[in-house]
Amino acid sequence: MNGEDFAMSSLKFGYTKPALFVSMHPTTGPESGGTIVHVAGTNFVKSHSAACIFEDIKVVGRVESEERLTCETPMLKPGSHNVSISLNGADVINTYQLYDVYPRMTALYSVPRFGQTIGGTLLAVYGTNFRFDDVIFCYFGCVSVNARYVRPNMIECVTSKWEFVTRVDLSMVTKHGGRSITESGFEFYKPFHILSIYPAIGSLRGGTNVAVRGDYFSQSLGPAQCLFGRIQTNATIESGNLIRCSTPPSSVSGAVEFALTYGSDRFIFQHQGFEYEDAIILEAVLPGVIPNTIDRLVTVYGSRFRNTDDLKCVVNGIQMTLEATFVNES
Repeated sequence: MNGEDFAMSSLKFGYTKPALFVSMHPTTGPESGGTIVHVAGTNFVKSHSAACIFEDIKVVGRVESEERLTCETPMLKPGSHNVSISLNGADVINTYQLYDVYPRMTALYSVPRFGQTIGGTLLAVYGTNFRFDDVIFCYFGCVSVNARYVRPNMIECVTSKWEFVTRVDLSMVTKHGGRSITESGFEFYKPFHILSIYPAIGSLRGGTNVAVRGDYFSQSLGPAQCLFGRIQTNATIESGNLIRCSTPPSSVSGAVEFALTYGSDRFIFQHQGFEYEDAIILEAVLPGVIPNTIDRLVTVYGSRFRNTDDLKCVVNGIQMTLEATFVNES
């Protein structure tokens, strides 16, 4: 201190071989941070002062070995950021490596917002900044499934089986740690079960009122539809066991597949379809005039008659429905 006296200390100063940077992975990540970056090199020395520096933002690093350093990215603005490392908190090694930050992914909502507990519901998730080269997962609560990139504002995923009826959080998670949760969540419901449809035959003109009986029918999550072949019509849910709908017209006679749709789920009635039949052609009614004071047998002539349990004659003028007996098709 004065040019004459001096002091001794037990502290030691160590010299090490120069650390060298080799590579870094990954080199991209979301602006929200949280990505674990692995830095490879040589002569890394374990120290409590190890750090990674993204431009001017320093984060704690961990020296795993003489050849590997890891650190977690901070929140960064989208763009390219120069990366440096420090092993002792003083000396800075410029890696000349850029870390590219992309805008954070945002999941907004899904279509549909509900699916059956047996799984297999296809849903589209809409949001922003989905990336083609990213690995994305849909999380239903804590259960994950792979997502398929469609475009920057849409991905698709298929639900897995769920044990019971419930509502869960729906979130998107990327391989590099990006996460976003939808506001609406996702709801699992018990799948529809169709037992019968009646009648199962109707005119090409459409307008046949069909009663669908089964179990677990509901419209609490959205409207249900009846599907005749490829044509949808509105369904009226009268109870958990009964749905009514009116057939659409068809240009071709014959049987078509019948199903109920709810959201993106389709419930096909495997045991029976709906058959469109050619319209009955009426040619003559004999006798044509009957006194209203007596009962009289009336014969209807024409073609395309069918022997059905509910065959009837309808007299429009007096709003009367009469029992009918099938004789032959013409």
